[in-house]
Amino acid sequence: MNTHQFRYFLNTIGQRGGISQLEMAMWSGRKHVAQNAVYDHLSGYELAEKARTMIETDRMRGPIRIAFDRHPPVERSAFLQVHLSTAHTTDLGMCLHDWAAAPCPHHGACAAGCADCAVVKGDPVGRERARQWLAEAEIMLDKARAEAGDGTYGAANFVAYHERLVAGLRAIMAIHDDASIPDGTIVQLPALPVPEEPIRCAG
Repeated sequence: MNTHQFRYFLNTIGQRGGISQLEMAMWSGRKHVAQNAVYDHLSGYELAEKARTMIETDRMRGPIRIAFDRHPPVERSAFLQVHLSTAHTTDLGMCLHDWAAAPCPHHGACAAGCADCAVVKGDPVGRERARQWLAEAEIMLDKARAEAGDGTYGAANFVAYHERLVAGLRAIMAIHDDASIPDGTIVQLPALPVPEEPIRCAG
């Protein structure tokens, strides 16, 4: 065993204990918070357990939390075991979808209206990734609108998708910027409505 393995071990203990990403980086002497990700070895089951605990201690918001509150107290534990059986980290925060039960229904487009996408409020890595992605999506939306205006076949579908993506990323940024939400709170995004039929470009 070498000394670097102890760093991995201690970082994993910190992640399990709920230490913030900023505290983890400072404690480990890192220059950038993003470097924490390499040392994060929590399993999907451990992340789900953390999310279930946060729901029970009123530190999670969103559709699952609302459904949890509507269940009788005796049914809540079973409800959480079914609807939060596993989780994994993403660039934006957490994915609450059970990939063992079914593949991703949104093909990895987390911010484009997926209700399984959750944000860890105040996480600097997730916030920065959302900011970068939003800047890129706004550029792509402008280009798609220009193509649709020129009558390019199928461009309207790209407009619709990027509108949903921009709306989702703006919602994520609004969560990070909301001072009324304590840092560390898991906020599940509301699902955006999906058009029943693909939008077709006239012509």
